[in-house]
Amino acid sequence: MLERLRRHLNGSGGPAGSLARGPEPKSSLPQALALDREQLSPLQRGLHQRLRRSPLLDEKGFTRALEALYGDAWQGWCAERP
Repeated sequence: MLERLRRHLNGSGGPAGSLARGPEPKSSLPQALALDREQLSPLQRGLHQRLRRSPLLDEKGFTRALEALYGDAWQGWCAERP
């Protein structure tokens, strides 16, 4: 059930998600971006718009996913009752 919510929240990798697919460990990604102004600048410019469109600020979608988890948990609980 939690996997479904995690997939909803992580649904869009965004620009930084594509950068993290390289051979470097993810912990070096913030440092690499901080040092690469050409790559960082476009990310900064559209940050507010991307955040508003992201699953993190999709209140209705998040609520639907959470309600589905509650429904699954309730049905599971009911199925286990004698």
